[in-house]
Order: sequence, then C-alpha cells, then structure tokens
Amino acid sequence: MHSKHFTALDSWRGIAALLVALHHFTSVGTSTNSALARNAWLFVDFFFVLSGFIIAANYREKLTTGAGISRFMALRFARLYPLHVLMLLAWIAAETAISLFASGGTTGGRPAFTGSTAASALPAQFLLLQSIGLGFNETWNWVAWSISTEFWTYLVFAAVAFGGAARLDRRLALFAWAAALFILLAPPRSDLAARWLDFARCIYGFALGALIFSLAKRWQPWQGLTRTVLETGSVGLAVLLVLNAGHLPGGARVLHLIGPLVFGAVVLSFAYDSGPVSRILAAPVFTRIGLLSYSIYMIHPFLQLRVLKPLGLALQKVTGLQVFSAVTRADGEQVQAWGASPWQGDLATVAMIVVIIAVAELTYRCVEIPVRDAVRNRLRPAPPSRALDRGRFAGHVS
Repeated sequence: MHSKHFTALDSWRGIAALLVALHHFTSVGTSTNSALARNAWLFVDFFFVLSGFIIAANYREKLTTGAGISRFMALRFARLYPLHVLMLLAWIAAETAISLFASGGTTGGRPAFTGSTAASALPAQFLLLQSIGLGFNETWNWVAWSISTEFWTYLVFAAVAFGGAARLDRRLALFAWAAALFILLAPPRSDLAARWLDFARCIYGFALGALIFSLAKRWQPWQGLTRTVLETGSVGLAVLLVLNAGHLPGGARVLHLIGPLVFGAVVLSFAYDSGPVSRILAAPVFTRIGLLSYSIYMIHPFLQLRVLKPLGLALQKVTGLQVFSAVTRADGEQVQAWGASPWQGDLATVAMIVVIIAVAELTYRCVEIPVRDAVRNRLRPAPPSRALDRGRFAGHVS
C-alpha cells in the first residue's frame, strides 16, 4: 500500500450509508422490505472496522511517538461534531414546532419532547455521551449513537498507541478480545448491556480494523485471478451474512461478533485499490457517494421523518391520494408506510434517496469541508520566521 487514501473502501462506505438509510425508510416497496434492507443495520459494524483501518493508516505511527494526541482528537472532533450538533439543533427545532403548532403531538400522538426526543437526553447528546454508560443510545438523531462510541474509541486508540509501537498489535488484540467477551457474556436486556454494549461493539470492530491494517502492510499485493477471487469472495460472504442475519442462531450477539470479522475480510481485500471490483468502485458516482457518506448517515433520519413524511401527509390530505398505507410490523405496532402498492413504495424510496444525496451535497460543502479546513489550518504549525531560520543555520537553534 503506497497511499493512505483508499478509494474503493470510501466507495463501500457510501454504499453502506445508503443501505442504512434504506433500512430506516418504511414503505410497501420491495426494496425496503428485502432482506438486504431489513438487516442493513449490520453495516454500522462495517463502519467501525473501516474506521479502525483508516485511522491506523493515517495516525498509528504519529500516535505511537506520543506526539500529536491533542491534535488528533481535535481533528476527530471537528470531523464528527459540527454535523452532529447541526442535526441535533434541527431535531430540537422540529420538536419545538410540534409543541407550538401540532397540538402538542406528533403524527403518532406523542407529546413533544418526550420518548425518544426527551429533553433529559439532550445533555448526553451534546456531550457525545449517549452511548457511553448512560443508556440514551437511540434518542433524538438516533444514528448518532455510533458517533458517540466512535469519538471515545478514538481516545482509547490514542491511549493504547501512546504505549509505543512495540507490541501495539498485541495490545489492540487484547482490547478486541475484551470487547468480544463483553458482547458475548453481558446479560441480555440488562442495564449493563444497555449502557455499554454499543461501546464494546465499536471497540471490537475498531481494534479489528487497526489490526487488519497491520496485516495489510505485511502482505504482498495479490495479482490477477487471486485478487479477483478475494474481492468478489469477500463481498459475496458479506452479502450472504446480511441476507441471512435473521436466521443465524445466537441472534444479534453472534452477528456483532461475526459481522466485523466478515467486514474485516472486505476491508483487507479492497485495501490495495487494484482489483476488478475496485476499478468499478473508482467510478465518479461511487467516489462521490463515498465523500458524502457521513452526511448521508447523519441527515437521513431527520429528512425521512421530519421533512419527507410531513410533506407526504400534507399531499395525502390536500389531494385525497393514498400516499401511505397502514402496515403492521413484526413487533405488532402499526405504522404508516409509503405507497399504496409496491411500485409506488419503490418510487418513493428512489425519491427519498435522491433527496438525501442532494441535501448531503449541501451539508458536505457547507458544513463538513469548511469546518475541516478551518481546524486543519488552525492546527497547522506556523512557518519559522526568517530570524529563526538564520539562527538555525548559524548554530544558535538546535
């Protein structure tokens, strides 16, 4: 590997983000009711593994020297927090509008600032602590639970790497084992699991990703047919896992343990950016979606529930057309699903994806890029003055 930018893996991240958005969209269409969409929540574990790989590729050597930890955390904070807080403010604004103009209730009759949007959960959200021992995991912009775990996992990684390059892989493996044991042994539906299971998932996947980077550095690049088999085989294995996630014995715990291993094989297979599938993923449409992946992930719940759904309900009320159908979920709850027929549900799904990508372009350009560049410029070391240069060459500065 000669580059620390991984085009194919970035493209996979964008595709996975769109699949997670598909998973959260309720319609009567065939796309949202496919096994791939129903089980797409598993791709969050893919994000954890990929994050560990990318962070190790870009920061491992710097952090093992003990230098740059504060800069590393500042850059990570600038990467995650601005869009997180923007979407949190958007949810608060929507909830305020519901309390003022919607007779104190939402579509389902829930009073504003209660349930998943309870005011008591806001401090944890603003501090990125909702998934770190507090049990507020899926509140407000619920997908941000993974951002919470990932931010604090960055700090764990920096602390582990601070011990030096020697035996770093052994320390990472120890953390991966500890997290795996917690995932396996924490009592189901217990307070302990509710507070710490998601953090353990992130540490487990992230540590595996960092170890996979070490493995990728030691392997010689594959060539020809071998590379083709590895790329297509790893993707096939991941798709097979997701499609059959609901039928595996052991439930979610087994999936949390097996999933990162399978996704790790995908990351390793595409780390070299030179196989036939990698070349397809280098197409502009895929690389652009990859760049927008974080925005797609963070904005899609708000757009689906607080923008598109109210518009659909208004359209149904004004025109008399059936925009939604009442469907009963597996847990017995009746919900509103887009479309009066499967083709209408699929059409609504396509429209949803288009809107999310368009808005993601705006948040990427107006939020992600400006904040990232501003923080990088602020943290960039100042160039030496001419006097300092003269002193150095004269032997006055060591």
